[in-house]
Amino acid sequence: MLAWFHSAPAGLVSLLTAFMAAFVALAVVVLTQWILNRRQRAELLAKKLEEIYVLLNQAASDNIQRYQAIFAKLRNGAETSPAGLEPSAYHLDLHKKIVMYVRLYFPLLGPAHQHMFRCNNRISWIVHRLASGEQVEQKDVLEAFGAYGDSLRNLEQEIIDNKSLLVGDRAWPRRYKVANNHTPVPDTAEGLNP
Repeated sequence: MLAWFHSAPAGLVSLLTAFMAAFVALAVVVLTQWILNRRQRAELLAKKLEEIYVLLNQAASDNIQRYQAIFAKLRNGAETSPAGLEPSAYHLDLHKKIVMYVRLYFPLLGPAHQHMFRCNNRISWIVHRLASGEQVEQKDVLEAFGAYGDSLRNLEQEIIDNKSLLVGDRAWPRRYKVANNHTPVPDTAEGLNP
């Protein structure tokens, strides 16, 4: 190899050196841009993950108020209609925001979110039955709210356990941790006593 360098024309060695320097410079630019883009994406996703977490905390807080309104409805009978059983008691706007973030940015949270959504549907079914004057057993209400609370905690735990994976902060991939405190939720219509 050294013999070839000595026998090569003088301009060829400098040309080869220039090509190697240009290749290294280009590789450094590409690598730097990749790192910067990855960091910006991780910062954006971290903000979105924080927004989901805040929405989950709001859902938990709103759920306590909804629980109190439903129990007031059960105590007072079907004749009264507390404000907590208005259409806002279904929490559709809040869940639409959570669905948006999960679908657009964090599809790995999909199964935990779907479980939470099913639990909220069960509570919505109870709210609907109470608002229409039907009787609902206290056991069904407690099970529905317990399952929904568990699903909220599970989603929060998955966010905490998998933050670096969800925002793309890790150099090496790792296994996704699933929070497994899911309370089984029967189908909305079948889960309530007629």
